Amino acid sequence: MRLENLTLFDHQSDTLFYAKKIESTLTGNNNFLKKKFSFSNSTIEDFYLNITQYENEKENSLVIFLNDLKEKLNLQNPEDLAISMNKLKAFKGEFDYLS
Repeated sequence: MRLENLTLFDHQSDTLFYAKKIESTLTGNNNFLKKKFSFSNSTIEDFYLNITQYENEKENSLVIFLNDLKEKLNLQNPEDLAISMNKLKAFKGEFDYLS
């Protein structure tokens, strides 16, 4: 699997995550109907994660994004979605937490 120029926006339309390139291999342990995914030999290049605590909001932008994803996937419990990764290499990354 290869993704290029992947951008995820938060609820305020600011960039939450960007990656110039992501490469990974899906392993044979996947069960898409049960929302179970397993990846191996993954690389991520030129990435940016920007977590923001907006004024007058209880949760930060990453928590809100994950809660929205949980709702859209109709997950009742956090265990309803499983993502595992073996051998992740990350290059040229940047993390910001703004509060």
